Amino acid sequence: MPSRWEWLLPDGRRVAATLEDDGREVVHLGERVASEGPRGAHAAGHVVEASPEIIVTFEPQVAVCVLRVDGHEIAPTTWPRSERSREASAPTQATRIPVGLVLALAMALVGTAAWGAWRALGAKGATSEVAASYRAPTGLFVAHHPSSFRTTVATAPNGGSAVLLTEAEREESVVIVATPLGDMPRDPWVVQKRLFREALAALPRADSAFDETGRSDETCIGEKGAVVVGRIATARAASAKVWSCAFVKGDAAFVVGYALPEGAPKANEAALRAIVEATDTTKLADVGSK
Repeated sequence: MPSRWEWLLPDGRRVAATLEDDGREVVHLGERVASEGPRGAHAAGHVVEASPEIIVTFEPQVAVCVLRVDGHEIAPTTWPRSERSREASAPTQATRIPVGLVLALAMALVGTAAWGAWRALGAKGATSEVAASYRAPTGLFVAHHPSSFRTTVATAPNGGSAVLLTEAEREESVVIVATPLGDMPRDPWVVQKRLFREALAALPRADSAFDETGRSDETCIGEKGAVVVGRIATARAASAKVWSCAFVKGDAAFVVGYALPEGAPKANEAALRAIVEATDTTKLADVGSK
């Protein structure tokens, strides 16, 4: 079925973007077709209007569409829903979370919940309450996690490092991807665009589908981050929530995230976020392989 996004512009006009089943990208301004073409043909985006500059950009590999007005992203009022997500749950509306509120919540989470969440995980079946660690060979990060999580080295581009932490019984995962920044801009949204697919590919899932349900600017591991939320199907074909955050620290770019079945207890999601926030992103000496 076609994927469709809709936006309400500040002046009251509506924009709709549709990814048709045959691969065509179609953008409407009101009832008028403003731009269309084969998928990927408008890599720089569909220009809806020149002044103010309104551009709609379809991602070529995943069902993601972004509208910007004079360079500022506007969240959709309507998101596409796959048949799987239609059956699994009600739609989630995109929101912009106030930065102050996010900072307060993050500080509370890191300061009071992390160790308690790890202990809760241990009580639910972890082999030990003592946290384990994984040090990236590149020295870009150290991940800290309950010992019930299995560590799997994942693929990272540009000489970077990536790790997947999985709790198989609950189908919960944490992924961390880090690469040297190189010539990449320091904009978290650019990092999200370039590294998100690597993070998503590392997660255990039934197929390659990803349904985006929200975007926001948040603080992740103490840095300004670009957050994308969506749904995948787990390896057992259940609907799962995916949360990911991209940010830059020093001379490295990061995408961190987690996945868990929709409907899981809130404490489980808090525990996964605590694992993410516990990641040490200080530049370390290259430990290499011995």
